[in-house]
Amino acid sequence: MSWNAVSPYKGKPASPGTIAQTLSVHYQVEGSVMRTGERVRVIAQLVNSDGRVLWAARFDEALADLFALQDRITTEIAGALAIRLTKFEQQRVLAKPAERLEAYDYVLRARPALQRPTRENNVEARALLRRAIQVDPNSAAAYAALAETYHVAVAMGWAESPTDVLSRAEEMASKALSLDDSQVRAHVTLGRVHIFYQRYEQAKAEMDRTIAINPNDAHGLAGRGNVLMWLGQTDAAIQALEQAQRIDPDLNAIDRFALSLAYYLNRRYDSAIGQAELNLRETAGANFSRIVLAAAYAQHDRREDAARIAKEIRRADPTFDPQDPDAKRLVH
Repeated sequence: MSWNAVSPYKGKPASPGTIAQTLSVHYQVEGSVMRTGERVRVIAQLVNSDGRVLWAARFDEALADLFALQDRITTEIAGALAIRLTKFEQQRVLAKPAERLEAYDYVLRARPALQRPTRENNVEARALLRRAIQVDPNSAAAYAALAETYHVAVAMGWAESPTDVLSRAEEMASKALSLDDSQVRAHVTLGRVHIFYQRYEQAKAEMDRTIAINPNDAHGLAGRGNVLMWLGQTDAAIQALEQAQRIDPDLNAIDRFALSLAYYLNRRYDSAIGQAELNLRETAGANFSRIVLAAAYAQHDRREDAARIAKEIRRADPTFDPQDPDAKRLVH
Protein backbone atom coordinates (compact mmCIF):
# COMPACT_ATOMS: atom_id res chain seq x y z
CA MET A 1 0.00 0.00 0.00
CA SER A 2 1.05 3.61 -0.42
CA TRP A 3 2.82 5.51 2.37
CA ASN A 4 -0.23 7.76 2.77
CA ALA A 5 -2.48 4.76 3.43
CA VAL A 6 -0.13 3.24 6.01
CA SER A 7 1.20 6.33 7.82
CA PRO A 8 -1.87 6.86 10.07
CA TYR A 9 -0.89 3.65 11.91
CA LYS A 10 2.65 4.78 12.70
CA GLY A 11 3.22 4.69 16.46
CA LYS A 12 -0.39 3.78 17.20
CA PRO A 13 -1.61 0.50 18.71
CA ALA A 14 -3.60 -1.40 16.10
CA SER A 15 -3.95 -5.14 15.70
CA PRO A 16 -2.93 -6.83 12.44
CA GLY A 17 -6.56 -7.88 12.03
CA THR A 18 -7.80 -4.29 12.23
CA ILE A 19 -5.19 -3.07 9.75
CA ALA A 20 -5.88 -5.98 7.39
CA GLN A 21 -9.61 -5.26 7.41
CA THR A 22 -9.23 -1.50 6.99
CA LEU A 23 -6.61 -1.64 4.21
CA SER A 24 -7.82 -4.92 2.60
CA VAL A 25 -4.37 -6.53 2.80
CA HIS A 26 -3.31 -10.12 3.55
CA TYR A 27 0.22 -9.42 4.80
CA GLN A 28 1.98 -6.71 6.80
CA VAL A 29 5.62 -5.88 7.53
CA GLU A 30 6.43 -4.49 10.95
CA GLY A 31 9.65 -3.90 12.81
CA SER A 32 11.88 -1.65 14.85
CA VAL A 33 15.16 0.26 14.65
CA MET A 34 17.55 0.60 17.61
CA ARG A 35 20.86 2.43 17.75
CA THR A 36 23.68 1.66 20.18
CA GLY A 37 26.77 3.80 19.80
CA GLU A 38 27.98 3.43 16.23
CA ARG A 39 25.85 0.38 15.45
CA VAL A 40 22.26 0.02 14.40
CA ARG A 41 19.96 -2.99 14.73
CA VAL A 42 16.91 -3.39 12.53
CA ILE A 43 14.31 -6.09 13.19
CA ALA A 44 11.70 -6.81 10.53
CA GLN A 45 8.96 -9.42 10.39
CA LEU A 46 6.15 -10.42 8.10
CA VAL A 47 2.76 -11.19 9.68
CA ASN A 48 -0.55 -12.29 8.26
CA SER A 49 -3.96 -10.86 9.14
CA ASP A 50 -4.28 -12.88 12.36
CA GLY A 51 -0.88 -11.68 13.60
CA ARG A 52 1.02 -14.94 12.96
CA VAL A 53 4.70 -14.30 12.20
CA LEU A 54 5.58 -15.86 8.83
CA TRP A 55 9.15 -14.59 8.51
CA ALA A 56 11.58 -12.54 10.58
CA ALA A 57 15.09 -11.19 10.15
CA ARG A 58 17.57 -9.10 12.12
CA PHE A 59 20.22 -6.78 10.73
CA ASP A 60 23.04 -5.64 13.02
CA GLU A 61 25.41 -3.30 11.21
CA ALA A 62 27.97 -0.56 11.74
CA LEU A 63 26.54 2.90 11.20
CA ALA A 64 29.26 4.00 8.77
CA ASP A 65 26.99 4.98 5.89
CA LEU A 66 23.36 5.30 6.93
CA PHE A 67 21.98 5.63 3.41
CA ALA A 68 23.93 2.66 2.05
CA LEU A 69 22.78 0.61 5.04
CA GLN A 70 19.19 1.67 4.46
CA ASP A 71 19.38 0.67 0.79
CA ARG A 72 20.92 -2.71 1.58
CA ILE A 73 18.37 -3.58 4.26
CA THR A 74 15.49 -2.42 2.05
CA THR A 75 16.79 -4.55 -0.83
CA GLU A 76 17.17 -7.66 1.33
CA ILE A 77 13.76 -7.29 2.99
CA ALA A 78 11.92 -6.53 -0.25
CA GLY A 79 13.59 -9.38 -2.10
CA ALA A 80 13.08 -11.92 0.67
CA LEU A 81 9.44 -10.96 1.09
CA ALA A 82 8.74 -11.23 -2.63
CA ILE A 83 10.00 -14.83 -2.64
CA ARG A 84 8.23 -15.85 0.57
CA LEU A 85 4.93 -14.23 -0.37
CA THR A 86 4.93 -16.09 -3.67
CA LYS A 87 5.43 -19.37 -1.81
CA PHE A 88 2.69 -18.57 0.68
CA GLU A 89 0.32 -17.72 -2.16
CA GLN A 90 1.22 -20.92 -4.01
CA GLN A 91 0.50 -22.97 -0.89
CA ARG A 92 -2.87 -21.21 -0.59
CA VAL A 93 -3.72 -22.05 -4.20
CA LEU A 94 -2.64 -25.70 -3.92
CA ALA A 95 -5.11 -26.10 -1.05
CA LYS A 96 -7.92 -24.59 -3.13
CA PRO A 97 -10.38 -26.83 -5.07
CA ALA A 98 -9.72 -26.75 -8.83
CA GLU A 99 -13.25 -25.58 -9.61
CA ARG A 100 -12.73 -22.47 -7.50
CA LEU A 101 -9.48 -21.33 -9.11
CA GLU A 102 -9.29 -17.82 -10.54
CA ALA A 103 -6.99 -16.56 -13.29
CA TYR A 104 -4.11 -15.59 -10.99
CA ASP A 105 -4.44 -18.90 -9.12
CA TYR A 106 -3.74 -20.73 -12.39
CA VAL A 107 -0.66 -18.53 -12.88
CA LEU A 108 0.62 -19.38 -9.40
CA ARG A 109 0.10 -23.10 -10.02
CA ALA A 110 2.02 -22.89 -13.29
CA ARG A 111 5.06 -20.97 -12.04
CA PRO A 112 6.85 -23.78 -10.13
CA ALA A 113 7.12 -25.66 -13.44
CA LEU A 114 9.25 -22.83 -14.79
CA GLN A 115 11.70 -23.12 -11.88
CA ARG A 116 12.67 -26.79 -12.42
CA PRO A 117 11.41 -27.46 -15.90
CA THR A 118 10.70 -30.83 -17.47
CA ARG A 119 8.92 -31.46 -20.76
CA GLU A 120 5.85 -32.73 -18.93
CA ASN A 121 5.46 -29.92 -16.41
CA ASN A 122 6.14 -27.30 -19.09
CA VAL A 123 3.23 -28.68 -21.12
CA GLU A 124 1.07 -28.79 -17.98
CA ALA A 125 2.01 -25.21 -17.09
CA ARG A 126 1.04 -24.07 -20.58
CA ALA A 127 -2.39 -25.72 -20.21
CA LEU A 128 -2.94 -24.00 -16.84
CA LEU A 129 -2.01 -20.62 -18.29
CA ARG A 130 -4.37 -21.04 -21.24
CA ARG A 131 -7.15 -21.69 -18.72
CA ALA A 132 -6.13 -18.52 -16.88
CA ILE A 133 -6.50 -16.56 -20.12
CA GLN A 134 -9.92 -18.13 -20.72
CA VAL A 135 -11.00 -16.99 -17.26
CA ASP A 136 -9.45 -13.52 -17.70
CA PRO A 137 -8.43 -12.53 -21.25
CA ASN A 138 -6.77 -9.42 -19.81
CA SER A 139 -4.43 -11.25 -17.40
CA ALA A 140 -1.00 -9.81 -18.16
CA ALA A 141 0.59 -12.19 -15.65
CA ALA A 142 -0.83 -15.20 -17.51
CA TYR A 143 0.46 -14.01 -20.89
CA ALA A 144 3.88 -13.28 -19.34
CA ALA A 145 4.12 -16.75 -17.81
CA LEU A 146 2.91 -18.35 -21.05
CA ALA A 147 5.72 -16.53 -22.87
CA GLU A 148 8.16 -18.05 -20.39
CA THR A 149 6.98 -21.59 -21.17
CA TYR A 150 7.82 -21.07 -24.85
CA HIS A 151 11.25 -19.61 -24.07
CA VAL A 152 12.00 -22.44 -21.62
CA ALA A 153 11.09 -25.01 -24.29
CA VAL A 154 13.72 -23.50 -26.60
CA ALA A 155 16.36 -23.02 -23.90
CA MET A 156 15.99 -26.64 -22.75
CA GLY A 157 16.26 -27.96 -26.32
CA TRP A 158 12.70 -29.29 -26.57
CA ALA A 159 11.54 -27.18 -29.52
CA GLU A 160 11.71 -28.76 -32.97
CA SER A 161 11.58 -25.29 -34.53
CA PRO A 162 13.22 -22.86 -32.06
CA THR A 163 12.53 -19.77 -34.18
CA ASP A 164 8.80 -20.56 -34.42
CA VAL A 165 8.52 -21.22 -30.69
CA LEU A 166 10.49 -18.06 -29.87
CA SER A 167 8.09 -16.10 -32.07
CA ARG A 168 5.28 -17.34 -29.80
CA ALA A 169 7.29 -16.30 -26.74
CA GLU A 170 7.80 -12.83 -28.20
CA GLU A 171 4.12 -12.56 -29.15
CA MET A 172 2.89 -13.55 -25.67
CA ALA A 173 5.39 -11.27 -23.89
CA SER A 174 4.38 -8.35 -26.10
CA LYS A 175 0.72 -9.08 -25.39
CA ALA A 176 1.42 -9.05 -21.65
CA LEU A 177 3.18 -5.69 -21.92
CA SER A 178 0.34 -4.23 -23.98
CA LEU A 179 -1.93 -5.04 -21.02
CA ASP A 180 0.52 -4.00 -18.29
CA ASP A 181 3.87 -2.42 -19.15
CA SER A 182 5.10 -3.03 -15.59
CA GLN A 183 5.08 -6.83 -16.05
CA VAL A 184 8.71 -7.53 -15.13
CA ARG A 185 8.66 -11.18 -16.22
CA ALA A 186 7.39 -10.21 -19.67
CA HIS A 187 10.22 -7.69 -20.09
CA VAL A 188 12.72 -10.36 -19.00
CA THR A 189 11.37 -12.94 -21.45
CA LEU A 190 11.39 -10.41 -24.27
CA GLY A 191 15.00 -9.62 -23.35
CA ARG A 192 15.88 -13.32 -23.44
CA VAL A 193 14.40 -13.59 -26.94
CA HIS A 194 16.61 -10.69 -28.03
CA ILE A 195 19.64 -12.48 -26.51
CA PHE A 196 18.88 -15.58 -28.59
CA TYR A 197 19.04 -13.49 -31.75
CA GLN A 198 22.16 -11.69 -30.45
CA ARG A 199 20.31 -8.37 -30.29
CA TYR A 200 22.18 -7.55 -27.12
CA GLU A 201 21.49 -3.81 -26.89
CA GLN A 202 17.73 -4.41 -27.25
CA ALA A 203 17.99 -7.15 -24.64
CA LYS A 204 19.83 -4.82 -22.27
CA ALA A 205 17.15 -2.14 -22.75
CA GLU A 206 14.46 -4.63 -21.70
CA MET A 207 16.44 -5.78 -18.65
CA ASP A 208 17.15 -2.18 -17.65
CA ARG A 209 13.40 -1.52 -17.73
CA THR A 210 12.86 -4.36 -15.26
CA ILE A 211 15.39 -2.87 -12.84
CA ALA A 212 13.74 0.54 -13.18
CA ILE A 213 10.37 -1.03 -12.33
CA ASN A 214 11.69 -3.05 -9.38
CA PRO A 215 15.39 -2.94 -8.41
CA ASN A 216 14.86 -5.86 -6.01
CA ASP A 217 13.27 -8.34 -8.42
CA ALA A 218 15.37 -11.52 -8.72
CA HIS A 219 14.10 -12.26 -12.24
CA GLY A 220 15.02 -8.80 -13.46
CA LEU A 221 18.48 -8.91 -11.88
CA ALA A 222 19.15 -12.37 -13.27
CA GLY A 223 17.97 -11.29 -16.71
CA ARG A 224 20.31 -8.32 -16.58
CA GLY A 225 23.14 -10.63 -15.55
CA ASN A 226 22.43 -12.85 -18.55
CA VAL A 227 22.73 -10.07 -21.11
CA LEU A 228 25.81 -8.58 -19.44
CA MET A 229 27.47 -11.99 -19.59
CA TRP A 230 26.82 -12.28 -23.33
CA LEU A 231 28.09 -8.72 -23.78
CA GLY A 232 31.39 -9.85 -22.25
CA GLN A 233 30.95 -7.80 -19.06
CA THR A 234 31.49 -10.81 -16.84
CA ASP A 235 32.29 -8.94 -13.60
CA ALA A 236 29.05 -6.96 -13.80
CA ALA A 237 27.18 -10.11 -14.86
CA ILE A 238 28.42 -12.03 -11.82
CA GLN A 239 27.47 -9.15 -9.53
CA ALA A 240 23.91 -9.04 -10.90
CA LEU A 241 23.45 -12.82 -10.89
CA GLU A 242 24.88 -13.21 -7.38
CA GLN A 243 22.54 -10.48 -6.14
CA ALA A 244 19.63 -12.32 -7.77
CA GLN A 245 20.74 -15.54 -6.08
CA ARG A 246 20.97 -13.85 -2.68
CA ILE A 247 17.39 -12.66 -3.09
CA ASP A 248 16.20 -16.00 -4.49
CA PRO A 249 18.56 -18.94 -3.80
CA ASP A 250 16.30 -21.06 -6.02
CA LEU A 251 17.40 -19.56 -9.34
CA ASN A 252 16.05 -21.25 -12.44
CA ALA A 253 18.19 -23.49 -14.65
CA ILE A 254 18.86 -20.82 -17.29
CA ASP A 255 20.17 -18.30 -14.77
CA ARG A 256 22.31 -20.82 -12.89
CA PHE A 257 23.85 -21.75 -16.23
CA ALA A 258 24.60 -18.08 -16.96
CA LEU A 259 26.26 -17.66 -13.56
CA SER A 260 28.37 -20.79 -14.00
CA LEU A 261 29.45 -19.67 -17.48
CA ALA A 262 30.29 -16.17 -16.21
CA TYR A 263 32.46 -17.76 -13.48
CA TYR A 264 34.15 -19.93 -16.11
CA LEU A 265 34.90 -16.94 -18.34
CA ASN A 266 36.41 -15.21 -15.31
CA ARG A 267 38.56 -18.30 -14.71
CA ARG A 268 36.82 -18.98 -11.41
CA TYR A 269 36.63 -22.68 -12.19
CA ASP A 270 35.70 -23.91 -8.69
CA SER A 271 32.69 -21.58 -8.63
CA ALA A 272 31.74 -22.59 -12.18
CA ILE A 273 31.83 -26.27 -11.19
CA GLY A 274 29.76 -25.60 -8.05
CA GLN A 275 27.00 -23.80 -9.95
CA ALA A 276 26.94 -26.31 -12.82
CA GLU A 277 26.77 -29.29 -10.45
CA LEU A 278 24.00 -27.60 -8.46
CA ASN A 279 22.08 -26.93 -11.65
CA LEU A 280 22.27 -30.57 -12.72
CA ARG A 281 21.13 -31.75 -9.29
CA GLU A 282 18.12 -29.44 -9.42
CA THR A 283 17.29 -29.81 -13.14
CA ALA A 284 18.43 -33.10 -14.68
CA GLY A 285 17.66 -31.91 -18.21
CA ALA A 286 20.01 -28.92 -18.03
CA ASN A 287 22.42 -30.44 -20.56
CA PHE A 288 23.95 -27.02 -21.29
CA SER A 289 25.37 -27.01 -17.74
CA ARG A 290 27.25 -30.22 -18.56
CA ILE A 291 29.08 -28.28 -21.27
CA VAL A 292 30.39 -25.73 -18.75
CA LEU A 293 31.09 -28.49 -16.25
CA ALA A 294 33.19 -30.52 -18.70
CA ALA A 295 35.17 -27.44 -19.69
CA ALA A 296 35.75 -26.38 -16.07
CA TYR A 297 36.86 -29.91 -15.12
CA ALA A 298 39.31 -29.84 -18.04
CA GLN A 299 40.72 -26.48 -16.90
CA HIS A 300 41.19 -28.04 -13.46
CA ASP A 301 43.07 -30.93 -15.09
CA ARG A 302 40.32 -33.32 -13.92
CA ARG A 303 40.47 -35.18 -17.22
CA GLU A 304 38.55 -38.28 -16.16
CA ASP A 305 35.68 -36.17 -14.85
CA ALA A 306 35.72 -34.06 -18.02
CA ALA A 307 35.59 -37.19 -20.21
CA ARG A 308 32.75 -38.65 -18.14
CA ILE A 309 30.66 -35.48 -18.49
CA ALA A 310 31.45 -35.30 -22.23
CA LYS A 311 29.98 -38.81 -22.60
CA GLU A 312 26.87 -37.68 -20.69
CA ILE A 313 26.50 -34.75 -23.09
CA ARG A 314 26.63 -37.09 -26.10
CA ARG A 315 24.21 -39.49 -24.42
CA ALA A 316 21.71 -36.71 -23.73
CA ASP A 317 22.17 -35.16 -27.19
CA PRO A 318 23.86 -37.45 -29.75
CA THR A 319 23.80 -34.69 -32.38
CA PHE A 320 25.61 -32.12 -30.22
CA ASP A 321 28.46 -30.36 -32.00
CA PRO A 322 30.23 -27.52 -30.14
CA GLN A 323 31.16 -25.94 -33.49
CA ASP A 324 27.55 -25.90 -34.74
CA PRO A 325 26.22 -22.28 -34.76
CA ASP A 326 22.76 -23.55 -33.75
CA ALA A 327 24.26 -25.26 -30.70
CA LYS A 328 25.94 -22.01 -29.67
CA ARG A 329 22.66 -20.12 -30.07
CA LEU A 330 20.68 -22.65 -28.04
CA VAL A 331 22.72 -22.04 -24.90
CA HIS A 332 21.58 -18.42 -25.04
